[in-house]
Amino acid sequence: MRKGVLHNRFAIAAQAGLHEVLADGQDWGALVKPTCYPNLFLLPRGGICHQSSELFIAAGTPEFLTEAAVAYDFVLVDTAPVMAADDVTSLAPHVDAVVLVLRAEHTSARVARAALDLLYQRQVRILGIVFNAVRPGSADYYCYQYKDYYAPYSATRETAAK
Repeated sequence: MRKGVLHNRFAIAAQAGLHEVLADGQDWGALVKPTCYPNLFLLPRGGICHQSSELFIAAGTPEFLTEAAVAYDFVLVDTAPVMAADDVTSLAPHVDAVVLVLRAEHTSARVARAALDLLYQRQVRILGIVFNAVRPGSADYYCYQYKDYYAPYSATRETAAK
């Protein structure tokens, strides 16, 4: 809700959305927009809010998340980086799990460790880590060059036998 641009990537106006749901109690179901992808819907950020962490600890947040979880198979919440704002640490205790996204050549190991420590202090379940923006030609990430590295054992064995 601070600088969110996800609505732009789906060509959806950010008129009213999550901010209005949490701050004003608007009906979130009426604000959810379909995307160009089947069965994918987006609740835009709504108005820009610099105190979003306060909204995440308000009484309406758990209620909204519970209702959304009943209405949809999966509810993903895209937030500001863990170390940039209190949003994640305020919101994380209200969700089932967190996926931490690290950007190659940008996120240092020290910052990643500090982010994980903050989440663990809040007793958040870490589902996994996504390591994105890796340059395929980079020598630092050599294991990504091997297409058979992640192949099932039987497929790798057949390739080796040829």
